[in-house]
Amino acid sequence: MIPTKVYNDSKGTSLSISFSKWFISTYNDSAGGFFALNLIVSGSTNADRITMETYNGLTQWKELIGEHDVLLDSNKSFKKDTIGIAFVYYSGTQPTGAFATNTVITAYKGLDTLAVTLNSGTLNY
Repeated sequence: MIPTKVYNDSKGTSLSISFSKWFISTYNDSAGGFFALNLIVSGSTNADRITMETYNGLTQWKELIGEHDVLLDSNKSFKKDTIGIAFVYYSGTQPTGAFATNTVITAYKGLDTLAVTLNSGTLNY
């Protein structure tokens, strides 16, 4: 969790992150299983639209899957209950150790964009 952090650019676009929590979910299947890195995030913006990036893999193997819209309410606030940021298959041998990763939240206001990187901090498999 982080304290409220406000990001602004020179063209007036702003994005406020009031809550974020990273967590890992593990799943087992016939291929051996995988884990998902998830994020709960909330905040507000003056932008028209915001998106978040998701990935296949972490660190040096990170491959962008897509940019996903985050729903804004009538006050331009958002709460993304859980979004899967990264998914890693481990085929029977779960990785161990610490890692850190990030995702990018982009706010779009007219022709302006404000990209904010949220870092996970140190996490353990």
